[in-house]
Amino acid sequence: MEEIGWAVLFLTPCAAMDIGCKRIGAAVLLAGALGAAGLAAARLAEGRTGLWEIGISLLPGLLLWGCSLLTQGKVGRGDGDMVLILGLMLGWRKTAAALCAACLLSALWAGAGLAAGRLKRDSALPFAPFLLAAAVTVGLAGG
Repeated sequence: MEEIGWAVLFLTPCAAMDIGCKRIGAAVLLAGALGAAGLAAARLAEGRTGLWEIGISLLPGLLLWGCSLLTQGKVGRGDGDMVLILGLMLGWRKTAAALCAACLLSALWAGAGLAAGRLKRDSALPFAPFLLAAAVTVGLAGG
């Protein structure tokens, strides 16, 4: 549960920045990365994880980076950065669950916005708020 608290602490300013200016600040990403590295190192030192699992925890973020490249930036690079950091904080299982839930939440929001005429097909949605909501949900569910 401690990791979820750190994830919420990291994702909250990310969500605010993403909503406000559609970018995640480098200082927030750096602070998150340092905290995440510390959490991963602590889990490793306590024997709760291994190097292999820490490496695997980066895969969801790398997947999002790949999506950013394939979509020529329609999926933001900062989204991949956030998920990489989240992977180190939460481990691959909770990160994958949060990523899937965030994609579902954003799709539902986009669908509702399209149906209501408030969004268009090319409207940009900030992803960090959905990732924050999903991480909280995964944390509460014991994910």
